[in-house]
Amino acid sequence: MPGTPLIWRDGLRRCVAYDGVENVSGAYGFFLDDFRWADMAALFAAKGHKQSAFAGYAIGPEAILGTAIACYGTTRAFRPVLSFHWRTQPVIHVSHDGRSANLRTRLFQPRTAIHPDDTPRDFYMGGLHTGMYPNDQAVLEDGTWRLWSLAVDEHYVAMQNWREGWAGVSPRPEGMRRGRVRC
Repeated sequence: MPGTPLIWRDGLRRCVAYDGVENVSGAYGFFLDDFRWADMAALFAAKGHKQSAFAGYAIGPEAILGTAIACYGTTRAFRPVLSFHWRTQPVIHVSHDGRSANLRTRLFQPRTAIHPDDTPRDFYMGGLHTGMYPNDQAVLEDGTWRLWSLAVDEHYVAMQNWREGWAGVSPRPEGMRRGRVRC
């Protein structure tokens, strides 16, 4: 593109960046779906970091891989249930030079369960869950788009189970703190 005006080259660079950021964001959700921890960790930049609600804060792909395995176990050959981790409605702001971007996505997570009456403490309880990834960042590292910073803010909405839907969620007793699901 030697004869191309500078404004077009910059615009093209930002368009390519937008697609690259959207792709790495989607890949992150797909790898989580299948417990493909090594592939998920490889999406992060060399000094990228991830805050996980159940595992803590990790810097670098190796540490991110270690926290995923410590919390959820090794990759499974077969999943008895499905939990989709869709990062929908991306809002991507690419830098002027096309080498970094801020990203915000919604988490839409429908889950299935073997038994429809699985308790809310079960990771794969049947139901629908939502949240937000409000301030993720991505960078262009060695010609590949990678995640730089990622943290989820969850759960905005969580159904008790599919059978009772939204109506099945009991109000929290007055004064009771919100509990955390442990790894």
